[in-house]
Amino acid sequence: GYHVLIAPCLFYAYDLTGDESFKEAAQAAWEQTLREETINSVINCFWNTPALLYYLREFERSPSKADTGGQ
Repeated sequence: GYHVLIAPCLFYAYDLTGDESFKEAAQAAWEQTLREETINSVINCFWNTPALLYYLREFERSPSKADTGGQ
């Protein structure tokens, strides 16, 4: 379960580049973490928790362009 560690990095990449594939990969990593129930303790990954929470809140309601037909 390293998906929870990778997701914030992918969200950062999306934020910096605007490349939708980074956003989609980050969301998929988070969804896989939840599905597999492999969320690490916050003590284990305290360094990325604020970034992960920020990006989940920021982008969870914002559909990707692929979801909206590229519009």
